Amino acid sequence: TSSKQISTYDLGYGDGLFRLDGQRPFFVDQQGQSEIIGRISMDSFASNASDEKLCVIDDAKVWSDHVGTITYEILVKLSPRIRRVVL
Repeated sequence: TSSKQISTYDLGYGDGLFRLDGQRPFFVDQQGQSEIIGRISMDSFASNASDEKLCVIDDAKVWSDHVGTITYEILVKLSPRIRRVVL
C-alpha cells in the first residue's frame, strides 16, 4: 500500500480565496498534481502537495473558470497582507 501525504497551508477565505465546496476536483498547479482537498476554511486549506511553499494562484483564469466569475474578482478579493510577485 502507498501512503498519501496531505499538508495544510495557512491561506483561506479570510485571506480572499474563494470558498471551494470540495465537490469538484481543483488543482492549483497546471500539472494537475497539487489538488485542494475538501473545503477551504477561513484560515487554511489542505492539499496533497508536500512542498513547504505552494503557488496558489499561477493563473487567475483557472480559479475564475472553476468558480464561475471573472479574473478581476479573483485578484481584487485577495487580502493586502498577501505578498505579490509580479513577473
